[in-house]
Amino acid sequence: MSDVRPPNEHGSYPGDQPWHVPFPSPPPTPNHDPTSSGSEVESSDPLDKISAVKHDLQYLSKATDWWETKCDIHGQVMGNLANKLNKAYAGEVKQTLKANSRSKELESLKLKLEERKKNVIEKFTKSEEYNHEMVECFNNGFEMFRDYASVISPDYN
Repeated sequence: MSDVRPPNEHGSYPGDQPWHVPFPSPPPTPNHDPTSSGSEVESSDPLDKISAVKHDLQYLSKATDWWETKCDIHGQVMGNLANKLNKAYAGEVKQTLKANSRSKELESLKLKLEERKKNVIEKFTKSEEYNHEMVECFNNGFEMFRDYASVISPDYN
């Protein structure tokens, strides 16, 4: 009989997955030659009992090995999934921390911008006051110059 298997719904064959380990089938029971004292139906022969127990132990040993490999493989799969989950969580935490630091940085920049705006407004108003004072000083100085000029040359006025 050939080993032709239909593909499953994913397009692969049932034995293609790395975690698929076929369960061991029990080996056939040994046929021990009957002793001269009994028939084949009678199984009181200690060699038959020992052989049957040995046969069962071999099968159970294979089944135990199968379960151990299956558990090891699933443990590796779970470990890989746990690593991926931890990496994803660490990435999410890293992004959250970056976002928090960026928001703090943004707040800091907003505060600096507000301070600069206040400073500019204060300087502008101070410069307006300064300009007003300068205009008054210039006008006063010009009036004084006109007064002196009129004294020196009366027709200059």
